[in-house]
Amino acid sequence: MKHRILQFLIALDQCLNCFVSLFIGGGWADETFSARCWRCGEIEGSKTWKVARKVVDTIMKPIEKDHCRISFLDEKMRRQAPVEER
Repeated sequence: MKHRILQFLIALDQCLNCFVSLFIGGGWADETFSARCWRCGEIEGSKTWKVARKVVDTIMKPIEKDHCRISFLDEKMRRQAPVEER
């Protein structure tokens, strides 16, 4: 059950990123909003995305410290994908 809930939350995160991409280009369908906040804010240097990253990290802090950075690394390593697709 824990795995299914986690997969659902990842899907919601990806949906949020796709929704935001309708208004602000540069997103990917398989990328989570959290990972995008890190990529656009810390790697690409966008001040707006840095603020978004800080907001998301603050919300997620009780659950996971440095959530956006960890989400970005998870995306890079494809940890949310089945083992056969990595």
